Amino acid sequence: MEFAPQDSMDMNASSNDPENFSIMNQLRKKIRLDGKSLLALYMELDEEKSASKVAANNAMAMITRLQAEKAAVQMEAMQYQRMMEEQTEYDQEALQETNDLLDEREHELNILEAELEVYRKKFGCLKEDDYQLFKDDILPDNTLAGYAQNDHQETLE
Repeated sequence: MEFAPQDSMDMNASSNDPENFSIMNQLRKKIRLDGKSLLALYMELDEEKSASKVAANNAMAMITRLQAEKAAVQMEAMQYQRMMEEQTEYDQEALQETNDLLDEREHELNILEAELEVYRKKFGCLKEDDYQLFKDDILPDNTLAGYAQNDHQETLE
């Protein structure tokens, strides 16, 4: 409420009036109470600002911590991925070596089957008993291996 200059003069002139004096005291009390309320509100506002600063700092600290944890987890995941890739590469190499060895064994088996077929054509189909007689009668000194090698070389020539 704004007072015109005349109003303020009227107030001073009539301040001797008890009714006006009472109104003035009430207004002064109201101003003091409003000032105290305003001061309390400013203090509360400062507390809220301070609390929000603390909350913001805590949030930033948590964000920073979470980012560090995320970076650590990502680094660990990349490390595990590299380990898995290396293990996969090692397993593939081992599998390839095993397949190569299997191919070699199959090739050797094919050669032995071919030799067996040559011996079957040469000696006929032998049974275990026939083999035992052949071994005992013809090769008493157990030199079948040498005989088979020589025979194999003759077949190849």
